[in-house]
Amino acid sequence: MIPAPSYEQIDRILNEESFELGHGFAEGLPSSVKTVGFILFDQNFGRMSIKDVIGNLDMLNLHSGTDIHFYLCGVSKFGPNDNGAREIGTLDGVPMYHNAGAAVSFIEAFEEEIPGWHYDFGFELLLVDTKLQGDRRKLDFSSAVFFKIEELIKVGIIERPSELLGKLVKFARDGKFANAVAFREELRRSFGINWLKGLILAMFPKSVGKLARTQAALGGGAALPE
Repeated sequence: MIPAPSYEQIDRILNEESFELGHGFAEGLPSSVKTVGFILFDQNFGRMSIKDVIGNLDMLNLHSGTDIHFYLCGVSKFGPNDNGAREIGTLDGVPMYHNAGAAVSFIEAFEEEIPGWHYDFGFELLLVDTKLQGDRRKLDFSSAVFFKIEELIKVGIIERPSELLGKLVKFARDGKFANAVAFREELRRSFGINWLKGLILAMFPKSVGKLARTQAALGGGAALPE
């Protein structure tokens, strides 16, 4: 779990392992990591899905370790004077703040770059691979896989976001998640052209009866059949 203060800093996040920003430092993506997880949520912090993650920041951070990196979009350590940012909790004993404008900077970039994705004011997780352009890493939006967490909860695939995050960490740790494209292609090979169906079967095998209701909850491949 890593704060990502603003999309304006995405080049530095992808290409510098740490950098000075404001009155402190921000953490970038290690050079060995090829896939980035982005976590987006609005400022209704009392909603169960958001409480589940911000109440577990330290545990999720320690559990994910170096296997997969999740960035918290619009979150910083800069304090309440950062354009009206609101405190959400602590990470390693340091208060974290959510800035609405900074979160919107990620939303606008993702809506422009990822076909079929739009933000519905809730909790969302996106996985995006990186690629080299010259000597700089960029986001490869053609690889994007996205999860509309509250839709997955609504149809009963998961009960809370941390359950899905834990599954992704395990996939990464078991070597089944080299990058988003490889993950998607492995599911396509294993389960056929509809990799979304394969994703649910692989991660939550007891939820096969709920597949038809997950069409709005996942993206990045073929739609699920009715």
